[in-house]
Amino acid sequence: MAIVKKTGPTAKRFPFNINYNPELRYNWETGRFENDAAAYDPAPGDQCMYGLDRFWDERYLKNAEPFEWYHDYHALKGLLDNFLNKEDNICLIGCGTSEMAADMAADGYKSIMNLDISRICIDEMQTRYADISGPPVSLKKKKLKKGQRLTADDFPKIILGQDLGGVQWRQGNACDLEATFDNQIFDVVLDKALLDALYCAQKPQKQVRAYLQEMDRILKPSGLFFCVSYGLPETRLEKLENVDPEDDEHLAWFCEVHAIPKNEVNPYKVSQLKEPTDVYYVYTCRKDEKMDNEKCMAIASKKARAKAAEVSKGRKKKGGLKKKKRGGAT
Repeated sequence: MAIVKKTGPTAKRFPFNINYNPELRYNWETGRFENDAAAYDPAPGDQCMYGLDRFWDERYLKNAEPFEWYHDYHALKGLLDNFLNKEDNICLIGCGTSEMAADMAADGYKSIMNLDISRICIDEMQTRYADISGPPVSLKKKKLKKGQRLTADDFPKIILGQDLGGVQWRQGNACDLEATFDNQIFDVVLDKALLDALYCAQKPQKQVRAYLQEMDRILKPSGLFFCVSYGLPETRLEKLENVDPEDDEHLAWFCEVHAIPKNEVNPYKVSQLKEPTDVYYVYTCRKDEKMDNEKCMAIASKKARAKAAEVSKGRKKKGGLKKKKRGGAT
C-alpha cells in the first residue's frame, strides 16, 4: 500500500466489460481466467447506460452470478482493517452481486446494509443470502402528526447506537436516498466502482455531485467514505476534495489516496505501484465533525430562509387578491 500524491495521465477504462461472457470465469487465487482469456474486453460499450436502473435490471436478469468489481473482500481486507471496526454500521453502496457482504459477515462484521439500484439484483441477493440476513429495519424517523411527540421507538435503531441486526438489502438510487436513509446513520460507506459508473453515465457531473452529497449526508459526523476506483487522483479529487464552505456543494471530509495493485491477467507480471495502469486507487474520505456541524447549520439556515420567503410570498399574494376584490366592489 502506498499514499499517492501525483501521477501521470493514463487512459480511463474499466477492467471488465459489463457484457462479459457468462462462461468466462476469473480465478482470484491464481490470477488467471479459467477458460478463453481472449474473451476479456477492457472497454465497456454500454457505459453511458450505467446510471439507469433498467440497464442493470436487464443485466441481472440475464446473469445474476456473483461478480466482483476490481477486488474482492480478501484482497481489500488488509486496507479495510486499518479503517473499519467490526461493530461499525456499514453501507455497501452499489453492491451488485458481489460476495463482499457475505465475506465480511463471515469475518465478524455485524451490521451491513447493501444497496443497489436494481430491484432484480436485490431480490436475488436477499434470496441467496437469506440465512445471514436480519429482519428488515427502518432507517427513517417516523413523521410527526400534529400534537405527536417522537419516542425512542420512532427512531431507526442505528441512530440510537444499535446495529442493523445482520445483513440487510435495500433497493434505491444512490443519488437520491432521502426516502430511504435518514441523516447521519452510517459509520462507513464502502464503494467499489459505483463512483466510476456514475462518471460514465448520462449527465455524469450532475450525478456525481448528487451522489457525493448523499454520501456526506448519510454518514455520521466522523464517518468514512471508502471508495475503490480506477480513476486518477487528478480527476477524482476534483470532486472529492471540495472543502470550500462558500460552495453549496462542499463536502465535510478530508481525503487520502492509496494505491493497490490490480489483478493481472498475466500471472508473471509484477504490478508497479508507481504506474497508474497497474493500480487501483482507494480514496478514504474521513468526515470532520466541526465541518459537518457547520455544514448542517448552513443547510438548516438556508431552508429556514427559503421557507420564510415562501410564507412571505404567499401572504403578499393573498393580500393582493383581497385588495383587488375590494376595488372591484367599490
